[in-house]
Amino acid sequence: MKHQEWTHFLKFLTPFNPRTICLFGLSECHVPIGCQIQDIDGIDIPIGYPLPGIQCLLIDEQGDVISNTNNQSDIGEIHIAGSTLFNCYLDEPERTTNRFVTIQNQVYLKTGDLARYNTKGELIYVGRIDFQMKVHGQRVEPAEIENTIVSWSPTKISNCLVIKAPQNDDLLVAYVVSNDSELNTEEIRSHCNQYLRQYMVPSYFVVIDKFPINANGKIDRKQLPLPSLRLDALTNFPPIEDRLMSELEEKVHRVASFAQQRLWMDEKIRFNDSFNEQISVYNELLIYRLTSTTSLSIDRLRQALTFIIGKHEIFRTAVIYDQDKLIQKILPISNDLFDLETTCVMNGTHLKQIVLNEEINRSLFDLEQGRIFRCHILRQSFNNNDDNNLKQDDIILFNFHHIAIDGSSIMIFINDLRQALTMQASSNNNEDNMTYIDYAQYERLEDWSSARQYWNNVLSTLDNSMDQQNSSMRSGKGYTVTFHLDHGLVINLNRFISQSNLTLFQSTISTMSMRLKNIFDQLFSISSIYQFSLLLPHEVELMRDLNNTFVDYCQIGCIHWDFAYQAHLHPQKVALVLENGSMTYGELLYYAQQVANHLITTCAVQSGQMVCQLIERSFEMVIGMIGIWMSGGVYTPLNLHDPDTQLNACIQQTDAHLILVHQPTHDQLLSQCLSINTDEVIGFAHMNEEITTCIDFVNVTSEHISHIIFTKEHSGLLKAVQLRHRNFISSIRSIHIQPTDTVLHHTSVNFDVHLLEIVGTLIMGGQVILLHPNGNLKCTGTATQYIYESNNDDAELLPIGRPLPNVHIYLLDEYFQPVIPGVQTGEIIIGGNIS
Repeated sequence: MKHQEWTHFLKFLTPFNPRTICLFGLSECHVPIGCQIQDIDGIDIPIGYPLPGIQCLLIDEQGDVISNTNNQSDIGEIHIAGSTLFNCYLDEPERTTNRFVTIQNQVYLKTGDLARYNTKGELIYVGRIDFQMKVHGQRVEPAEIENTIVSWSPTKISNCLVIKAPQNDDLLVAYVVSNDSELNTEEIRSHCNQYLRQYMVPSYFVVIDKFPINANGKIDRKQLPLPSLRLDALTNFPPIEDRLMSELEEKVHRVASFAQQRLWMDEKIRFNDSFNEQISVYNELLIYRLTSTTSLSIDRLRQALTFIIGKHEIFRTAVIYDQDKLIQKILPISNDLFDLETTCVMNGTHLKQIVLNEEINRSLFDLEQGRIFRCHILRQSFNNNDDNNLKQDDIILFNFHHIAIDGSSIMIFINDLRQALTMQASSNNNEDNMTYIDYAQYERLEDWSSARQYWNNVLSTLDNSMDQQNSSMRSGKGYTVTFHLDHGLVINLNRFISQSNLTLFQSTISTMSMRLKNIFDQLFSISSIYQFSLLLPHEVELMRDLNNTFVDYCQIGCIHWDFAYQAHLHPQKVALVLENGSMTYGELLYYAQQVANHLITTCAVQSGQMVCQLIERSFEMVIGMIGIWMSGGVYTPLNLHDPDTQLNACIQQTDAHLILVHQPTHDQLLSQCLSINTDEVIGFAHMNEEITTCIDFVNVTSEHISHIIFTKEHSGLLKAVQLRHRNFISSIRSIHIQPTDTVLHHTSVNFDVHLLEIVGTLIMGGQVILLHPNGNLKCTGTATQYIYESNNDDAELLPIGRPLPNVHIYLLDEYFQPVIPGVQTGEIIIGGNIS
């Protein structure tokens, strides 16, 4: 639900003066976060704080915990710990392992939901981590763009979805749901330009009357209409004239980027022509050996490479030192911009010599002539060298100067080469795209004064000798480090430096930086290294205080025990209301015991056995679920509105042999399972002492699985979440439902919140009003809560609240490290005492 829809709904309830509580969670952890909503007019509605007994962390992409004292723009994944966490996914141990992470000896659940803190330390829900996007290297939160678009006119726009254009990953498309087919999208674009960063403004706006829905009830993104990529369409880049681009055939000279200057200067200083013109460390090699299934000609390869240098201007950019400054110039497309050389390889030694020459010979490139890329074809000696078609085991060697490419952009070259060779290459007409030469221009326009001032302030407090002047006269002072090499190693080392025309210093000491670089690359690419944190001690203490939610409840039993206690406490109190009918606690207990007795005596249900239920919203639905628990079974709800294939898949996954139905759903299933009609069981059974005695001997504890909820991933795959009796009881006691409360049940059985609304209310002595079956809504379990106060005038995003009791929530980055509060974003991790 969008923020504007939520606000409209709350304003509709304002005349009734209700207490509005926002709860956050998911099927795997019930309700760990929540709060009372105070300001329905705020920009963002919080989901609240961790509830008592629940710990919550926000973990950013770097694995750091986000503190609630820093910049409120930092987003992290919610991690939750506490007693409400689920046990495991049914028959999916690998998926279960991937969802849990241990932080500071505490098990947390990674929720996959993103959040941030507001100024009060409340959690603001941002969206799902699955829907994060990057456009031109910038992270984009679709929810922020969607909320901005809807805020332009909530009365005209009911919903919005922002995705990447299928035809171009660098463009954003906004699908706007509105009944006004003549919606002015240019006004929406102007509104976005006012409130969003330039790269976040969608390039195209598509107005539709509704979203296409797939069989799983989710938006079918594949069926969304494709936008028309017009040449005159605006993109999320500044206008061409603002980018200082010349439309002349011969482009003007531009100043080089800082990175180009650094590489060029380093090469000139360390590898001066007068020193050694044959040595280079800036050659990047990419080597392919053709297989027997490869069919490729030299002419076809040349055409593909010509396409690539036309598409990427960096491959035809000359770097020239002119008038005491380094400039770059883009050359016109030509086959002369790269070498395509063919060599017949005689043997393995010859091959090694060729590869070594390509790797260290810097004379192969000429930066001032724009020759920074070459292709060398190595053919076997038994092949016909004049043959245009390459054969098996022929080698294609691509050689780049590092000033044009690095490890990260190698994959871009490979993908473009694959497309060009398979005739899937698109047009080179990319004048509207940001290029590296444009980036160099913007880099020079940046104001670096604040950065210089920052580092001056930071370094000014250091005790160092940077202010000492070096004398031109050598003092003779220094340190000597001595180590000994064995005789054989010295001989081999001298032979190597003689053959390579190197000095001992060049082959040893000067290579340390490259060796360390490889070590550091491996070190920081391993995501399991997360013991280093950037959090300050007081921020760590704040996170501990935030998750200090422990509450010592009395002994936790089973769900049906607590319900039976309430039924014996006030048997004449109304428990359920449906349209014009009602049922008391005593009646509900009576009928549930009848169903339990039938399951035990007639169906031989054993403790821990899966029992499915396909009953629409009615008294029989509540009777059936309590009866299943009393018989020792595991309650597994099925939604009668789901397709038959999905229902049968759920039954097969649980290996259930028994299904509770009632008269309207008796013929719904095609499964071969035994169907028990609860209407008949309730109508013909009679209570006696044998029934209660039979139920009393059922061996079930709070550690047994109470129910299974089937949830869907965004891909549509089903996953079965198993939860224990104690998980559910702990979650319910965290919400503090009072015996005088009346709770409206409207949630589909696909989500575990239907248990919170019905059973959670009953075991606390409250009253449940069952809406008509056609009035269901979709929502999820909760992990946090936020209490909304109507007199709160703070114009902030609505937080998702604090963790529920005995639930822990953290935001962790990709290294499982807590994110810095207010600075970083992280994945929500939910955990707690699940031992």
